[in-house]
Amino acid sequence: ALERQRDMQKNVRAMDARVILFHEYAHHFIRANNRVAYPTWYNEGFPEFLSTADFNDQGVDIGKFTANRASWLYNGDWLKIETFLTKHPFELSSEDTAMFYAQAWLATHYMFERPERAQGFDRYVAALQKGGDSIASFEPAFGITHTAFDKELRDYKRKPIQFWSMLGVKPDPSAITVQRLAASADDLLLSAAYLRRLPSPKYAKDTVARIREQAKKYPDDIFARQTLAQAEVWYGDLGEARRQLDKLVADAPGNADVHHLSGLCNLRAGRDGADKSVLVAAEDSFGRAYQLDKTRVNSMFRYVETGLARTGSIDEHFINVLVGAYQLAPQIDPLALTTAQALIQHKRYEEAELVLRPLTAELHGGNTPEIAKALMGLARTKAEAPFTFFGVAEVGSDDDKT
Repeated sequence: ALERQRDMQKNVRAMDARVILFHEYAHHFIRANNRVAYPTWYNEGFPEFLSTADFNDQGVDIGKFTANRASWLYNGDWLKIETFLTKHPFELSSEDTAMFYAQAWLATHYMFERPERAQGFDRYVAALQKGGDSIASFEPAFGITHTAFDKELRDYKRKPIQFWSMLGVKPDPSAITVQRLAASADDLLLSAAYLRRLPSPKYAKDTVARIREQAKKYPDDIFARQTLAQAEVWYGDLGEARRQLDKLVADAPGNADVHHLSGLCNLRAGRDGADKSVLVAAEDSFGRAYQLDKTRVNSMFRYVETGLARTGSIDEHFINVLVGAYQLAPQIDPLALTTAQALIQHKRYEEAELVLRPLTAELHGGNTPEIAKALMGLARTKAEAPFTFFGVAEVGSDDDKT
């Protein structure tokens, strides 16, 4: 069912937390389900398009706009089409970035309305995958010049824009489980979440001190003890962390997080390779965490890192673990880059290219695209290079801007 967006009060969406959540989840969905590097404007336009999904008693409405994007479209300074097609938001001013997102939403919306443009977009993406230029590849793919496409978008924004009602599409409430957390979570949950980002010691020290102080209030609480052990593993004394974790493993043998932390403690303690038994113990702990929860990608990843530290190489067993972890979470950049490099090392070049292709697209900054393109070159030329484990279990230095 189609409906025109004439009723502003009914159909406009605020730029609220749910819109932002849906936008970011769409990024997650794209990376998890596609082996394609989309142009930047579509990488942001598609999440914008889905961000306003509006669930109701009949189903879900797709294609609505937010007041913010609509305001920019009608009052902002329109970006030149060459800028829109070739630039990343990080290269633009704050005003141009806001306009970029609004035009990206409009262009994506337009392609969903015009099937012939969607077909042209598929050809365009295929050309870009082969190394085509963003501008030169446009007309052969779309059948119109990029300036003609720009005019179509300008015309489109002046018309009543439709949205799509997908009747009968509803969330499944039976798939949602709510679990009451321990009382200690009120004091420690956000601190634990912050440390998972592995900020440098300078930025972590106040949080570590807060965890140590607040954990004293819950001496018998598993979550409080686990959070304290987490702080010690990354920022404290590994010997103290080991003592805490030995007791935790005994008291909570079915807790996958505890076994994972135990593995991390031994991995960090045994990284120098002086005592191989410590690394063997780390592998055992990561293995137990995985057995308790076979979706624990982080435990699989650290298991391979430990094996590399112990043996100095990625054998067939470890590459199979990496591929399995990647299949569960292809959107994790360090995992994808490490998996691709392992595949290259084992001469599985075509598989490596499939892993690397989505990483070559610019998304939220960082140097991942450059690394991915370099590795793609190695895969295509069947060249060899020293193996790098991306995302090692180390905390950044205070010189980092973390």
